[in-house]
Parts: sequence; structure tokens; C-alpha cells
Amino acid sequence: MNEIDPRLQEGMDALAHLLSLADKKQNGEETVKKLMEDVGSIRSIYESTREDLAGLHGLSRVSSEVIDLVDDLARCTLRDDVGSKPVIAHYDKASRYLCAVMYGRQIEYCYLMILDKRGKLLKCPLMQTGTIDRSAVYAREVALSALRGRAVYCVLSHNHPGGHMEPSRQDIQMTYSVKDALNAVGISLLDHIIVSDHKAVSVRSLGFPPEKVWLSQKKNDRIMENWLNNSEDQ
Repeated sequence: MNEIDPRLQEGMDALAHLLSLADKKQNGEETVKKLMEDVGSIRSIYESTREDLAGLHGLSRVSSEVIDLVDDLARCTLRDDVGSKPVIAHYDKASRYLCAVMYGRQIEYCYLMILDKRGKLLKCPLMQTGTIDRSAVYAREVALSALRGRAVYCVLSHNHPGGHMEPSRQDIQMTYSVKDALNAVGISLLDHIIVSDHKAVSVRSLGFPPEKVWLSQKKNDRIMENWLNNSEDQ
């Protein structure tokens, strides 16, 4: 019999203990083994929805809800590492925050980071879930949300649950549409960040649109000009 990696065993033991606490009638160890056979990894179990888990190998409703809450707690913890109202004046800090916000998401989520003139995060509303609407109507909704939040700068972000990092043609078009809609009401878009598999990519850094177009939104603006520089270098 193959020996289980100690780190994997630790994760399995923790989940088994959690299930035993949630449901005294449940054999936590046996249930975790069966879940691993079906789902494939501890991470995949935690990232499953309560609807996916309910009834699987005898999991009770309470047990499936407890597992589903683990990702919520992880997101809160990861966001706390960045801060509740951080100053986000560079891409690297924005990407850390957004990776935390998107942690464990198995469908598309789209968020809008609303920043003040210093780059302080005022709020980060969820704009849409499911298949993201990339129409001009959606761009106007983003602009209205930014206005209500008294934004000076915004960062658009959505996740790719499938694991691919490259922006699609529709993602690039959405970047242009949202930038134009925000500019029309005097707000600057700093970036469109795509998150997948706990990593992030900046659409701006890929040249969509060209850097001179980004800079033209606010000439001689420190945050706009230094956005792609590592904050630790500043």
C-alpha cells in the first residue's frame, strides 16, 4: 500500500475531524476517503458547493454546509492579510487582494475595486456572477456603481474557473468598454485583472489597450504611471 504524503494526510485528518464535529453519526475518516476517490483532492472537496456535496457518501446537509463555509473563512483570512481598507496603488497588491476574493470560486465572479484619490480601497462590490455580460449595458452599470461609490480610480476583475489565464477576445473588449464608460464620467480605470487558480494576470500589462492609452486617462498621475511597478520598489 502506497504511503500517503504527510501534508495530504494532515489535510484529510483535519477534514475528517471537521465532519465528525458537524455530524456525530458520521464516520469522518471513511467519508473523507470516499470523497477523495470521487473528487480527487482536498482542495477540490473544499471548493465544491454545498449542492454538489449534499447526500454524497451520506454527507448530511449540515456537513455539506460546513465544508462549503471553509472557503468563505479562507477568503476572509486571506483578505485580512492585505487589510480591510488597504491602499492599492500598484498591481501586485491589487492582485493579492483579488486572489483572496476569488479563492475557491467555481463559477465566474466579476468585482469592481473602487479606490479614492490615494488608491485607498473604498469598497469592492460584486457586479455579476455566472457568465459575465460583456455588453455596453454592463459597462454602464459598472460606471454607475463607480459613481455611487465616489470612485477616482477603479480596477475591474473577474475569474476564469477553468484554470486558463489568457484573456479572451471578449475580455479585452470588456476592458475597452468599461474604460470608455468610466472615462465618460471622469473616473480612471487602472487595470482589468483576471484571476485563475490562485494566480492573476493584468490585461493592462499585456498591452490591451496600449500603455499610452492607459496613461492618457490621467496625465502625470503617480498612481496611473506607477501601477505596473512592484510596490516594494517604490
